[in-house]
Amino acid sequence: KQMKSSSRREGKTFRDFQQLRFGNHTKQEDFLAEMSRLERKLSNESVVWPTLFLLGAAKAASSTFHDLLNQHWQLCTARSSNSGQTAKEVGILFATKIKVFLLSLYGKAPGGHDERCKELAQSRSAPFWYMDNHPIYLHGFEHKMKTMIPANLHPQLRFLIVLREPVARAISQFNHQRAADCAWWCEHGPLDAAHFSDGFNASADFVARSLYAPDLERWFQAFDRRQFLVLNTR
Repeated sequence: KQMKSSSRREGKTFRDFQQLRFGNHTKQEDFLAEMSRLERKLSNESVVWPTLFLLGAAKAASSTFHDLLNQHWQLCTARSSNSGQTAKEVGILFATKIKVFLLSLYGKAPGGHDERCKELAQSRSAPFWYMDNHPIYLHGFEHKMKTMIPANLHPQLRFLIVLREPVARAISQFNHQRAADCAWWCEHGPLDAAHFSDGFNASADFVARSLYAPDLERWFQAFDRRQFLVLNTR
């Protein structure tokens, strides 16, 4: 009876979620209140949690690795429940209502939105993993990972870190930012290795994100080093 009652509650929660996504909320405060209500109703077991995290670094080909991994038959990524399109940089650690966010982009446990993982969950023929990828996770998000992901999942987590030659990575990030936000960055010319030191008076952030050792040490203190695979792109 308890199992049936729990199942009915979860089913109603998911129907409520569909109304939340597609309903017509005229006031933002009503929408936020509904989000909070659904967050309280959802259990950790009712939603899909990613257990493979691509931590960055930024401008080190992490997006390319994400696309390659997504072709593996046991690896699944977030998909919009509306369009079905793959979501590249999910960023669950930025979510304020994490279970509602997971339900939106990963789906209902055990199989989630992705058809491959749905099939594996139903057949129980092989394990599967959902991925989350965000290029700035490497830079100071180990504490959020530890507190926002349920503790019982911590041993299952796997972390892929993609690094790049530090100067080349910093130059690439600077030029990318300059192209994306010209109003602020176009007073600086594009950088290359010969003029590396000229462009970094504007922000120390580009240099800090290329200092990999402190970030790696913090992650290795938060989780077992055997849970990490560090790759160097050339």
